Amino acid sequence: MAMDPQVERILVRVLGPRAAGASVRTLAGGLTNRNYRVDLAGEAFVLRIGGEKSGLLGIDRRNEHM
Repeated sequence: MAMDPQVERILVRVLGPRAAGASVRTLAGGLTNRNYRVDLAGEAFVLRIGGEKSGLLGIDRRNEHM
């Protein structure tokens, strides 16, 4: 299965060339986010991509970022 292009762009931006060695799986759940498990070099991370219309639910992404 091919990796989602947005996920791939984010991983390359964050990990640089090491992104090529990452394994990515979609995590279930997440009403306003898309969540992925990223495995790389024996470590596991979670990539969370916020939904575009989450503001309709009163979620302040700028506040989360801070």
